Amino acid sequence: MKKSRIVQNSCIFCAGASTVLFLIGWLNDTTLFMLIGCIFVFIPLLFADDVSLFSLIFFYIPNIRMFKLSGGSSMTVIGFFTVAFLLRIVLASKLKINSKVIQYLLLYWATVFISMIINQNLSQLLPLIRYSIDIMLFFSLCILYKSQLFSFFIKLKNYFLAGTLSALTCGIIFQLINQTNIQDIRFAGVNNDPNYYGVIMATAFSVVILSIVGRFTKKITPSIFLAMLILIGGLLSLSRGFVIALSINILLILYLLFSRKTFNMKQKGWIVFIVILLIIFTSGLLNDYFMTIFNRFIEDESGGGRIEIWAQYLLIISSNYKTFLFGLGSSTRIWEQGIIMFVPHNTIIDIFVAFGILGIISTILLYISFVFVLKDLTGINKFNKIGFCPFISLLLGYSFLSGIHSDSFIFLSLFTLFMCALFSAKRNTKADWPIPDLSDTQ
Repeated sequence: MKKSRIVQNSCIFCAGASTVLFLIGWLNDTTLFMLIGCIFVFIPLLFADDVSLFSLIFFYIPNIRMFKLSGGSSMTVIGFFTVAFLLRIVLASKLKINSKVIQYLLLYWATVFISMIINQNLSQLLPLIRYSIDIMLFFSLCILYKSQLFSFFIKLKNYFLAGTLSALTCGIIFQLINQTNIQDIRFAGVNNDPNYYGVIMATAFSVVILSIVGRFTKKITPSIFLAMLILIGGLLSLSRGFVIALSINILLILYLLFSRKTFNMKQKGWIVFIVILLIIFTSGLLNDYFMTIFNRFIEDESGGGRIEIWAQYLLIISSNYKTFLFGLGSSTRIWEQGIIMFVPHNTIIDIFVAFGILGIISTILLYISFVFVLKDLTGINKFNKIGFCPFISLLLGYSFLSGIHSDSFIFLSLFTLFMCALFSAKRNTKADWPIPDLSDTQ
């Protein structure tokens, strides 16, 4: 126990040190600090256990674009860390492969590879390899720690939420030091895009609310304050994607307040009181930002509106059977040729444009396999539908983003499906805190 505590504290120190060093590096545009930060990112590979290392990935994900060398590779430092982690798993002979996931992943590979060969465009090959590494790493660890899935998830969740707060804090520090008025910009953390940042915040908000509903947290009040802080942090982005992604959480909040399976009337009354109190204190700020985002929905974008752009892409891809079936091999090809002035900014249309309708079908089948494998791992008979809210929130957010093979999208989509499975399993046990692991409930 003492050794595990030392390892955990060492991992937290390395994560904090690397965050500070990369922040300083971006503030001064100095690669030296970033290189030292890289050392602290990779040091835990020498001593930390698998769960701690995987948790660190989830700490870095909300701020993943900050962990990138200025002017360096398009692949983030965390992408290289993930590859190194998988190599450690392989060398230790601990890689566990689920046959169902591998079958559908190979089907997806075949679809994508055929599209790339037909279109003589191999630009998606390296992202596809990284995408596959992320999937194999996630399921390998889930299989390795099957008897401890609840505690495994709780650690991932805590690190992810800590990383979300870190992204918000680093962004505020960055803007304050640069003497930028946060209210005059679309806030995006450090070296990030407001829309990607906004979707991370919306997903984190949904994870916090589902954690309250599912009793994945010891204390309710701090979680409510955390949710409000994340909400304000997301609104700072002025991202329409953030609001769209946030919308599904209305169902989650209604379920929290009106379902008999959540809290008693006294607890619900306390939750409502805290929320009302927070809204009163932040009403002016919330109203200003909501109105600004609403105006962005209705403003004239001079032919650059998202729906119009999507329609143009769909029209081009559907113009002949070859592009309809196999796509163009890359979602940016039309934009690069100057046919349309903007990239799709929609992950589903991205897949359609890049790999055609066969790419859409193979992606859907791959995710269905994820659902069934997680169902088998957790031993549940069926999923509790309300548990899908964080996953749907992520999908809605990425309907405004391009993220076919991004680390953030694949890890968070798997994480939110994982959370749904464990939420369903825990509802079946009716267990309160502390959460029993599956080995204690089956």
